[in-house]
Amino acid sequence: MSSGYHALPIYCGLAIVVYPVLVAMLADEWEKQGLVYRESTQVEVDVNVRGILIKEQRRHLENLYFISPEIMQTKLTSLARLKLLLCGAMFAVSLYELAQQAEAQFALPAVNLMDINQLDICGLMLGLGGVLFLGHCARKSLSLYGTCRHKNYLVQSHNEPGVQLYSAAISTKAANLQVTHTRMFDALLAWY
Repeated sequence: MSSGYHALPIYCGLAIVVYPVLVAMLADEWEKQGLVYRESTQVEVDVNVRGILIKEQRRHLENLYFISPEIMQTKLTSLARLKLLLCGAMFAVSLYELAQQAEAQFALPAVNLMDINQLDICGLMLGLGGVLFLGHCARKSLSLYGTCRHKNYLVQSHNEPGVQLYSAAISTKAANLQVTHTRMFDALLAWY
């Protein structure tokens, strides 16, 4: 019997920690090339250093503003492709793990279905839940990639002194059927 399902915790680590760091690194590189301007906010955080509480000022990345709509489409598509690769890979791993677990439970030659205990069934149900969640994430990432690739988003123009900047937003319908706009940057960093 397997020790458990690994794709879901790995996905959470990658989607919550590694992917945002990669996005920030790419944004920094693009800013050095003069392709993008980063909007950030200053926040104050408490840091414990050897038992002493210190207040630090940090900057959080809020949004990206591009110098042209064409560059924006190219860069957003590359970020969406990276997210799709991450979600698709973890979905495939979760399917493989579920298949292995199911095979270990049901593919034994003389298995008596009465011998399968409830804990094994619960383990399979948890695995199925992980597969469904990661499938949902992969589907949303595929939809986001299609939105970026086919430019199905709103281009917002921002006038700054001496430069014209562009950002993107996507339309979504809320539960009350009101149309709201979500920044593309927020949609790319959403882990669910």
